[in-house]
Amino acid sequence: MSVSPSGNRQPKPTREFILGVACELMVTHGFGGMSMRALAQQVGMQPGSLYHYFSCKQDILEAVAEMLIAERIQQWQRCKPRSKSPALQLDVFLNVHFGNNVDDHAVQLIGITELKHLDEIGRDRIKALYCVYVNELKGIIERGKVGGVFDVLKALPVAHIILAMLDGLMVSGLSGPKGSDQQSLADAKVFINKLLGR
Repeated sequence: MSVSPSGNRQPKPTREFILGVACELMVTHGFGGMSMRALAQQVGMQPGSLYHYFSCKQDILEAVAEMLIAERIQQWQRCKPRSKSPALQLDVFLNVHFGNNVDDHAVQLIGITELKHLDEIGRDRIKALYCVYVNELKGIIERGKVGGVFDVLKALPVAHIILAMLDGLMVSGLSGPKGSDQQSLADAKVFINKLLGR
């Protein structure tokens, strides 16, 4: 435990707390601008103490990316409709994905723009986790194709295109202020339905 300037003992920071602060620093300064020293200062630790949690700065980025993707998967699993209707499942998936990005737009940008800083092994681990998420959408599209609801040749590339488009709206800021988010999603759904041959 650390001691605050007033002499009170403060609880030892948790791994999750450190990752949350790291997210904030990366949003503000980018991965390159975030230092272990600044992170340690923000969480109230000595810089060397961070190495009990993470071996290097790159490990922090990998853990942040993993956390963001895991949150997307968990959010979808919580909201996934029981209905087997591919059209309904697609609509809910798009709402969850877009809503999740809008709520944490700046944090989600880390997962899109900063992964280039990971080494090959780290990128491969994050890609494998992201594939779990993409495969959820791919499965919806495949079920819709089999049921005659969607008309596509291959579900996987279409799933990647849909997610890239939605993430692109976030990165480019085309979703606009909060009031226009629903209109942006509605516009995206029109395009997605055309892509799916509906």
